[in-house]
Order: sequence, then structure tokens, then C-alpha cells
Amino acid sequence: PQACIAGCFQQPEQREAFLRRALRMPDAKAVLDRFSQDFEKSKELVQSALTVALEGLLSPFMAGGLSSITVESDHEYHPNEDWAFLLRIPGASRMTLKFDCRTRTEAGRDILQFFSERDPVTGAFSKRLHSEEKLSGQYPAGFPDIVVPGDQVWMRFQSDGSEQFWGFRFSITGEGSCSSTSVVPFSAALSLLLATVAALPGEEQDCARLLGASVLLAVSAAQPLSNEASQAADGLCHLLPG
Repeated sequence: PQACIAGCFQQPEQREAFLRRALRMPDAKAVLDRFSQDFEKSKELVQSALTVALEGLLSPFMAGGLSSITVESDHEYHPNEDWAFLLRIPGASRMTLKFDCRTRTEAGRDILQFFSERDPVTGAFSKRLHSEEKLSGQYPAGFPDIVVPGDQVWMRFQSDGSEQFWGFRFSITGEGSCSSTSVVPFSAALSLLLATVAALPGEEQDCARLLGASVLLAVSAAQPLSNEASQAADGLCHLLPG
């Protein structure tokens, strides 16, 4: 039997580098089919694949001025959520997060947090990027602007089972060159995104679906007449059926 890819590469940086190299090969479809078999075995591999997919979708457009993405929850969000994602604008020297004025969660109970690092073994987050321990309540007091050093940030959202409100929406704007030469081709990144979203369970799938749709919309708006915009439109149809 074939070994799980995640078992061969313990560090997320190693998994992501391997995914990038493999998906730049001529037979990327066969490579992706092989990866998809491992998604059910490893949540860590799914997270790395999602990171590489979003990076590949965004990077071709950075030189043209696309240096901002939007991330949001369902409106209203769901009870008992607990999920985390790594967000990146490749090549940015720093990023700024700004919240939508409608952002609202149950104060002290349904919380959003942002971190610079996550331990690949324990999953523990570190280097919180805001002075408040947990962001919750209403904009603006509960959700101030956040400055992120570098080109990536971990976000985590948790809700309990009591009240649900509108949720959150924020934009991430990168500064600097915002480009990368080591990403996968756009079509392979899109296929990887769809396969990754399909492998996630329940509410994690909903969150990844919304995140992916936000990126594809940004791509379509940046260069609406490009081939990539047409592919992004097809991808949106798969991510947001009906």
C-alpha cells in the first residue's frame, strides 16, 4: 500500500513545498488524484492543500494589483463551530485586516482570533496579533483593525450553542511586491481547491467553500476577460451550487 503523504512530511512547510512541486508536473491531474486519496486520512494534509490552492489562485494576479481578499462567515453563522485557516497574500511585507461594520457575534462566547504561528505537532496557536484575548461583540469596539507582519496569518473562529448573530466579514490588504514564482498553475490550484473543499466535513466545508468563493470572485474582478476568470466562474458554480 502507498504511504500517506502527510506521514512522509511532518512539517506544514514541507508538505506545502512538496504539493507545489508535484502540481507543477506535466501530469498534474494524476498527481491530484493521488493526493485526493490521502485527504480522508489526514486533516493536516487538507489544510496544507487548501493553503497551496489559495496561494496558486491569487499569485498570478498580484502583479496586476490584486493584493486584497475578503473573508466572511455565513450570515448568520452556526452554533458550535470551531475551525481555523491559514490565510496568505504571497510576497506581502505586511497585511492589514479591516472588519465590515455589520460584524457582530455573541459577546464573550462566539470569538474570532488571529495568530502568527501554529505548532504543527500540538496544533496550539501562538503570537496573538491583537491586544484583546478574544475578538467578539460588535464592530468597531469588538473588532479593531489588525496589522499583520509578513504575508500570512492564522484565523480561528469558535461559537457556542446559544445565540447566533450576523457573524463577520473582513478584508485583508497586503503591502509589498505581493508575488511569488513558486506557486502551482492556476488550473491545478483550482482543481486542488475543489478537491480539498469536497474532502472537508460539515461546517469546515462551508467555511472553506466561502473562503474559496471569495478568492475566485476577487480573481474574476481583477481580470474579467482572462481565461483564469472563466475558470474561476466555473469553479464558483461548483463551490456554490444552486
